[in-house]
Amino acid sequence: MATGTKKSKKAVQQMEVLMDNNLVNIPGVGASVLQACESIGAQCSVHSQLIPNTVTWQLVETNESDRHVEEMNEVLAVLPVSEFIHMVLQQLQKANKETITSQTLTQYIQQLKDIYPSHMVRVACFGMDKYFSELKKKEKEQFRAKFTGEKTKHSAHGCEINVTRMQVEEVLVATQIETSCCVRLVDTPQDVANLVKCYSKALIDKPSKANRLDAIFPFLEEGARGVKATKDGVGLLKVWKFQLQQLHNMSEDMAAAIAAQFPSPLALKQAYDSYPCPEEAWKITENILVRRGAGVSVTERRVGPQISRRLHTLMTSLDPNAPVK
Repeated sequence: MATGTKKSKKAVQQMEVLMDNNLVNIPGVGASVLQACESIGAQCSVHSQLIPNTVTWQLVETNESDRHVEEMNEVLAVLPVSEFIHMVLQQLQKANKETITSQTLTQYIQQLKDIYPSHMVRVACFGMDKYFSELKKKEKEQFRAKFTGEKTKHSAHGCEINVTRMQVEEVLVATQIETSCCVRLVDTPQDVANLVKCYSKALIDKPSKANRLDAIFPFLEEGARGVKATKDGVGLLKVWKFQLQQLHNMSEDMAAAIAAQFPSPLALKQAYDSYPCPEEAWKITENILVRRGAGVSVTERRVGPQISRRLHTLMTSLDPNAPVK
């Protein structure tokens, strides 16, 4: 445990978050991201990025005579709400076959993918709740102005475009289908910082979790809970016996008896398929003798109909929801 903690701490110290200059100019965002990076021990630097408002990561390894930098294949784009809403409007107009004057959201994400071809592209929009709140307030002011003659105030976001939540959701769904990129909506500078912190920690832990899915089937693992088979087939019979024991009430002796007569799942499946009456194919294993003990204390019993039916269902059913009982 101590070794793993030490390695993780070392990785954190080598992680560097590269934040675009434009993000620092958004009130509260730069300071929040810097604090978030400090909280996990990562470095944070401000650099001009290939695309404005983006964050990238790199691992920096230094020693007495050298400094090695490894770029991480992740990029996060944080869109101010004014830019995001404009892209949404352009995409809505394009969907309606109207003329567009600038990038749609889909085109923006595709541009990110073209510039960062080997990166996982992630996009977040900053300030949507405030936008909708101001939009609702603006509608009330316009309604009041019809009777009072008062002038309405300009949006604090500098965005005079009106789009509804439903339109935003429609564009987000279409964008995700076309680009396989899910756009996150965040509201406060701390939300942006938490997002950067979350991705930073995930990149730090990525090497240690890279092989966690190698053993997909637990019954193929050697040890107290499983066995291991080699590529040349040694150990497959043990795996078959162990797999049989996953059935309820299937003992080790019973699994060995069945495996002795049908040494592989394919052999058992072929026996089921070749039985003259498919409805009674489960009876193939019913009368297999199971021996327990040795010498004068040896006992014999049959597999029996209950387990035979259960095994037959497991091996022949095409319904993934069929209960094995």
